[in-house]
Amino acid sequence: MFCIHKLVMLKREYAYYPFLESTKSAVKSMNIASEIDVKSLELAKQRVLIAVRQGKLPLPSYLPQEDISDQVRSYIIARLIISFIPSKIEQFVKAEATRALEICTRNHDEAFLMNELGISITKDMLVPLRDYLIYGSHFSSMLLPNKHVKNGFVRISPHELHVMLKEAIQSKINEGLPIRESLINDEIKRLLKPVVVEILSEISLRSPAIGRQSKDIAPCMEKVIEELNQGVNVPHLKRWSLAVFLIKRGWDTEKIVEIFSHAPNYDEKIVRYQLDHIKSKGYSMPSCHTLKVQGICVAECGIKNPLQFRKNKLVEKEENKSDEKEQD
Repeated sequence: MFCIHKLVMLKREYAYYPFLESTKSAVKSMNIASEIDVKSLELAKQRVLIAVRQGKLPLPSYLPQEDISDQVRSYIIARLIISFIPSKIEQFVKAEATRALEICTRNHDEAFLMNELGISITKDMLVPLRDYLIYGSHFSSMLLPNKHVKNGFVRISPHELHVMLKEAIQSKINEGLPIRESLINDEIKRLLKPVVVEILSEISLRSPAIGRQSKDIAPCMEKVIEELNQGVNVPHLKRWSLAVFLIKRGWDTEKIVEIFSHAPNYDEKIVRYQLDHIKSKGYSMPSCHTLKVQGICVAECGIKNPLQFRKNKLVEKEENKSDEKEQD
């Protein structure tokens, strides 16, 4: 039986960081079925919906004791709900991690969180090589060959500290997800199933507005956007091609950043830097032939370059000449 326990005199850190072991240890004694009510279900439902739709959860301000309990309870119930929607787990985890890191930055809780997550760091911003390899080395801006390693330690910047923290938080939140259905008793499942149906319905109704900003997005690029919205860790080549495509299409930077914000390893600073780099270099959009060779093409559109794709053929004829300049 999966249980939620009575929440008595919880510290605010438990509401800020409900995924920590210290929070779990503090939550003891009562069955979840007797704790679930309309309010807690609605809070958990909104927590999941906002995480999946927006990729970012609102930050709590001052929390009275009752609100602390509500925050912790909504997190636990949200984990149960998202377990019935496995395709959205990555988005949920990323949104929760983003929330936690923003609270950490606001409250200057870096040392507290590092300690809770078992990551060591010295006053000179040195972290053990093992921790760096786990939480930092796979980012293009933090590749190990570009770092100074001495006596088993790696020096990092404050920004890199936050990158590692977010990765560690995501790893912690992701533990145990999805929760096996056999661990959830029938009464809880009965209470949660209608909420899951509501969430799936709302996600289905609203997803086109997120995934498709224009009728003139080539199928190959639309597929990449769809994968990002699903929380898929899209390869760099696909991301780069999509970024070039959207820039050439004249998309606003904020819209492009929003598309990439659904990636599981999303880092806003890196995304903005890469978009600025692409703009400054004036990279051309790869041709359809190149995208076929790279395995990115998904349909025969009868064009030579994704920028030529138009739903309105009249517009296509008028713009083909300028678009052909972008071909390889």
